[in-house]
Amino acid sequence: MKRARAFIWCAALGVAVMAASPALGAERLVSVSELSREAEVVARAEVVSVTGAMVETAGGRFPFLVYEARVKEVIAGACPARIFVRVPGVVAGGRIGSLPDGPALGQGTEAVFFLKAGRGAAPGSGIYDLVSLGCGALPVAAGGKDAVVMVPEKGKAHEGRGRVKVRLQDLTAQVKAARENQAREAKP
Repeated sequence: MKRARAFIWCAALGVAVMAASPALGAERLVSVSELSREAEVVARAEVVSVTGAMVETAGGRFPFLVYEARVKEVIAGACPARIFVRVPGVVAGGRIGSLPDGPALGQGTEAVFFLKAGRGAAPGSGIYDLVSLGCGALPVAAGGKDAVVMVPEKGKAHEGRGRVKVRLQDLTAQVKAARENQAREAKP
């Protein structure tokens, strides 16, 4: 099996993207290790429902998609069994949809989510924001005996094609190793 380092293209997040301004995003390469270090929680979850909502932020009122998900496995950190993942969106034709570089997950879809506490959400509310927009939600697919995570292939993710299958257990090991390294580096 091809050994994947799980590098993926995504929109660089800043305040502008959190305020759902896609024009100011820029592509950059992000590794699973980097996502793991930035995430408070990494969880495998199944999307139960998807809703669009206009959310008040410090910069004004912006569209967001909200993925309600049932957690199947917590890979790192801690979270409730049911979570709500907010993702900046766009309004098109009177409906809220995903940004071009954002995840487009449907009901019943499983994904590995790299999450941080939702901006302005009450602690323990189960409301989270994705780390690095589209990079923070990696779809899970069946792969024989082992589940696999569909990671956009470097150089082709921008075009919406080309995916590398990474075994879920390998991705999980990579996340845990990155978190352990981070903990070791933080010690004096």
